[in-house]
Amino acid sequence: MKRIILFLAGLLLGLGGMPLFAQNLKGLKERTPLRVTGGLQMGLQYYQVQGIPNRAAPWQFNTSGRLNFSVMEHFNIPVSFALGQQRPNLRHPVFRQFGLSPQFKWLTVHAGYRNLYFGRYTLNNHTFLGGGIELNPGKLRVAAMYGRLRQGLRETEENIDLFFRQPLYNRYAWGAKVGWGSAASHLDFTFFRAEDRDANVTLPQQLHLPAPAENIILGLNWKQRIGKRINAFAELAASGYNRNRNSARVELEENTSAALLDRIFPVRYSGQVGLAARGGFNYSHKGFSIGGDYERIDPGYESMGTYFLNGDWENIRGNLGFGLFRNRLRVQASLGVQQNNLNGQRAETSRRLIGASFVNLQTSKRSNLGLNYSNFTQDHRPNAQIVFNDTLRIASNTQNLGGNWSVSNAGGEGKNTSTFSISVNAQKTDNNNPFSEGFDDLTTLFGAATYNLRLANKTTRFTLSSNITRVELSAQETTGYGGTIGWQQQLLTNRLQLQLNNTYNRNTVNGIADGFSNALRFTLNWSVSKTHGLGFNGSWVERNSKNGFGFQEQRASLTYRLTFPALQLGQARNQLQEVKK
Repeated sequence: MKRIILFLAGLLLGLGGMPLFAQNLKGLKERTPLRVTGGLQMGLQYYQVQGIPNRAAPWQFNTSGRLNFSVMEHFNIPVSFALGQQRPNLRHPVFRQFGLSPQFKWLTVHAGYRNLYFGRYTLNNHTFLGGGIELNPGKLRVAAMYGRLRQGLRETEENIDLFFRQPLYNRYAWGAKVGWGSAASHLDFTFFRAEDRDANVTLPQQLHLPAPAENIILGLNWKQRIGKRINAFAELAASGYNRNRNSARVELEENTSAALLDRIFPVRYSGQVGLAARGGFNYSHKGFSIGGDYERIDPGYESMGTYFLNGDWENIRGNLGFGLFRNRLRVQASLGVQQNNLNGQRAETSRRLIGASFVNLQTSKRSNLGLNYSNFTQDHRPNAQIVFNDTLRIASNTQNLGGNWSVSNAGGEGKNTSTFSISVNAQKTDNNNPFSEGFDDLTTLFGAATYNLRLANKTTRFTLSSNITRVELSAQETTGYGGTIGWQQQLLTNRLQLQLNNTYNRNTVNGIADGFSNALRFTLNWSVSKTHGLGFNGSWVERNSKNGFGFQEQRASLTYRLTFPALQLGQARNQLQEVKK
């Protein structure tokens, strides 16, 4: 780690002595020395419920703020923080997050709670508490970070937290990215490493802590724009993952390569390796586009720098798009194949046909019609021949069909403006396994019609909509139907905004009435001045059901917003000359 810090410091000092940096300092006398902007928001929330357990504390408050210090109009230091109550049993404020990212031309420094993007399979905008740096002088692309990815629980409910695999260790990571190019065309090399350290809890002797893990990833990211019509991309990452840092090491042969590998990442018996790759291209010209992409993630690939990564699958897909009749008719379509069990180690293999299409027709200047269809199929089959092989076969087909139509009037000065729209969506999933056919077939239907009206005064709006939803599963049909009515009003030269809407739905199960649900919501926003603002939100939700549960829930919040007026310390030379004149 010391070597990394010294390397970054030397790189920063070395780049600081480049002629480019000196050229940026020539016009400092013409710039504002310091400019401060930002804002503050404070809120108070009230919560009450009857019929179900509390889902929040009765009284909560939160405060958040942001500041930006602009030095010489080029060196920016953004600062943000959040303070509030989160858990239902919490009775004292908790300081949540604080971070800043000062920036000067091509140099950005991160400190506090920040996130960075190295690649889709390495560090993918995972929030960390620590520090980082980004350098982009010209076409050089350099970034590095060190920090804590997550904090282990300080209190645990033993079996519950172990069952749901709650984090019990502090997880730290560090990494770097070095590349060359621009946002449209570049080549980046990345290195990322993370490990679990220091458990915060002590469990009874009969319960054992999960083993601490470690991860290392080497990645490559390439993107190229060819001419004005072709874009190509590729990304490759190799991951080594030890599920138990305390497991025994694998003895490697005595050679230079093995010694280097063991120094970078210890090879243990609990380790696994995997590759992740994706690539593709797209060509577009005058409304026509064609492209394809490929992605593969090995079963053994894991990354601590991503929040979620679904492994063991391969996807090949092509897409086509074009317009007709002066682009009044647009067609988009894609077709692909996806499968898992890439290493042949599972008892079953899943293959899916991925297809989708979308058609949009602009029938007139004020009317639009759209249709979409998709068909996803999958087939799980056992690899080995057994007597009752159909019991392991899972085959299904999911079809989705939707459409929408909208029309609006001409409107204009002194006239009301209205829009009417209708949308319908149907989905059906058929199970083709003869042993369970019909038990888990699912059919859903949704339809909605909406009418929006804005009066000629342009400050009053009304909304009226209706909806119906029907779900059929396992010989049970559940239907909900109802509507929404809403009103929006602007007053005091649009400084005061009011909004009120109510949604009511009735429910039936197999044709028998099963209660209702009603939600009333109110919002008020008042811009008191350019720097001060107030907001109030309230809701009353009630549900009644014969077959389920009923409850009443009330929420209210009061918010104060402060936008700091821009503060300037000192004046630029050109501003002083204008004042003297």
